Amino acid sequence: MDAADEPMTAPEPASSADEAEVTAPADPERMSADEMVGLLGVMARQIAGDAPPVFRDASAVAAEVAASAARAAGPAAKVAAEATDDASTRLAERLEAYAAGVREQQALEAATQADAAEPDDEDPPEAS
Repeated sequence: MDAADEPMTAPEPASSADEAEVTAPADPERMSADEMVGLLGVMARQIAGDAPPVFRDASAVAAEVAASAARAAGPAAKVAAEATDDASTRLAERLEAYAAGVREQQALEAATQADAAEPDDEDPPEAS
């Protein structure tokens, strides 16, 4: 189970074990993503556990706002995807029409050049 899939729980006051885990890693650039998320979780729990009730209430409101935004993001993304699909379809049609026009113009120019390059058989060559 990913850290994002784990249910959120109310913070508990920091323990001495949490405080020990919050120390900076020896080489932060070599930490895996899971280790970083875990460390951030420990830090957040420690801060929330030590915070006064007002900050805990504020964090609960922030979590509710984030949850609401997450729920709203799905339908908004779907609408954006549909609009993008419609726009890309129209763009594809315009580009195909443009390409067909360019190819047709090239064919006409090639035919005109071929006609100009062919000698007229009706006029005999002049003798000197």
